[in-house]
Amino acid sequence: MLTHSQARSIAEALWGTGGTNSSRTNRAGGFCFSCSGYGGFVVDARCLAHDEYARLRKHAEPEQAQDYGKAIMHSYRKRSFMVSQHQLANMEDFEFFLLEEGCAWCLAPLMAGIRVCGMTDEAAQKTFDQWLRKDAA
Repeated sequence: MLTHSQARSIAEALWGTGGTNSSRTNRAGGFCFSCSGYGGFVVDARCLAHDEYARLRKHAEPEQAQDYGKAIMHSYRKRSFMVSQHQLANMEDFEFFLLEEGCAWCLAPLMAGIRVCGMTDEAAQKTFDQWLRKDAA
């Protein structure tokens, strides 16, 4: 499962470094960040039930990554790292979702029940109806 620092490095690689804030979610493996350029949710697909994954997958394409234990390789990583034979033997492919704050953020609470304090289903539903429902039709 992604750690907070691993999820943060993905968020910052995508949405900018400096001044990053995170909000605690109600799910291990679900992270919410506000970075210098943008923000949103980073959700490790391994924390999702099968039905949650299926609902998210209808609206968002998962990213591919490899978990080597302490190191995660993904398409946004900017630095390489050394991998031992032991880490290579225990490497696990996994998926994660990036749900940006503009409109895709609403998928976390509506499709997977992942929220931060103060987030309402009403706000998420309004965003979904305005931005994503028309794309799903």
